Amino acid sequence: MNSIRRFLRYDVEIPLYLEMVNMEGVQKRFSESDVITLEELDSIDKMQRELKNIMEDVANLDSDTIYTFHLISHKTNFMVWLLEHLMKNSDPTQSNDFKFRTREFKKLRILNTLEGSKIGALITGIDQAVVKHVNELTETISNSIEGKIFLYPRGEHDLFDSTNYVKNLQTLADKGVSIAKVLVLFIQILNKWETAFNRLKALNKHISEPSDWELTKINLSAGGLSLISTNCYEKFSYLNIFMGLGDQILICRGKMVVCTQINDDTNRIAIQFDFLSMENADKITLFLQRQELLDAMKKIAL
Repeated sequence: MNSIRRFLRYDVEIPLYLEMVNMEGVQKRFSESDVITLEELDSIDKMQRELKNIMEDVANLDSDTIYTFHLISHKTNFMVWLLEHLMKNSDPTQSNDFKFRTREFKKLRILNTLEGSKIGALITGIDQAVVKHVNELTETISNSIEGKIFLYPRGEHDLFDSTNYVKNLQTLADKGVSIAKVLVLFIQILNKWETAFNRLKALNKHISEPSDWELTKINLSAGGLSLISTNCYEKFSYLNIFMGLGDQILICRGKMVVCTQINDDTNRIAIQFDFLSMENADKITLFLQRQELLDAMKKIAL
């Protein structure tokens, strides 16, 4: 759209969330220890050592079953690798081995020799859970904003539960059944990382779910926005702007250009969009045109 309508300014009420960032667009919302504690990492390390020892000692498992466990372990490691990057708010696609790891993950196919049994169904269930988590993490990464803002729209998930497949797995493990001992440890480790994933989602919920953004009256254009706010930001400071435009979500960068005090607890602020893409500018203009038309139709109906 190159018409004069690009410069339309219009008053709308939309879900809006603003957060201060540095010049590189980075906002430190949490630390890694908020996602997973050192105690939990120590616990995972202990379980992994125990799992390794069991795998080295088992003699009553066929080679295909052992190979299947190794494959699931490799797939879980990729899930953890992605999660660890996101815990640091780091874009894993910038890692030199991202493409290699992704290709290798896609090649891995489990050989479930116990297919048809409850244990076989459990093994398949673990594999499917890991793949589901990897797909969700990959989706979050691919939909990031400039590799700096990561959204988790799917919300928290239930931890993997072995009782959905085998009711007495822990009892079998306590009796010394090797395959049960291996599976119990696999699931315990998976649950630890699933818990961390849920915490990561919770820490980013306020930017991932528009329903959590405050419904705000603003004057909006493809160049920026203004509103009455109880907050006042330093002039020329940078902000991430999260907006709900009908059924679309728009996230962009802005610069504070005006903050004028109205009274003791309110200010009029104006934000100029910074490097707004043509695509996003068009989305804003089209949204405003539609809103203007809807308001005009309402007035006619009255």
